[in-house]
Amino acid sequence: MDYYKELMNFSYRSMSLSGVVKYEKSAEDQGVSEVARSPSGFLGQLKKFGSVSKLPEEWKRKRNGFIARHMAQAKDETLWDSDGNPSRRALALIMWAYMPPK
Repeated sequence: MDYYKELMNFSYRSMSLSGVVKYEKSAEDQGVSEVARSPSGFLGQLKKFGSVSKLPEEWKRKRNGFIARHMAQAKDETLWDSDGNPSRRALALIMWAYMPPK
């Protein structure tokens, strides 16, 4: 099995819609994930379907790919400051219903 197929079969633990929405204003204020927050983006779809488990497979694959790419790029980054506030990348991941490790 190639890497892409493995990635598509992997599922990252998801946040609830209400958990994501708690961070939406912070993402907006910082200009993070404008496309993902749009009605046709991931968060718009999450609001439409209510949970990651109910999303169409295409959106689940897009989500997995986004998280995998960003977590690989973030391996040497601090995703949370000392006060517990998320970085811009952490906010982007949260907008895709993934809570990065603190």
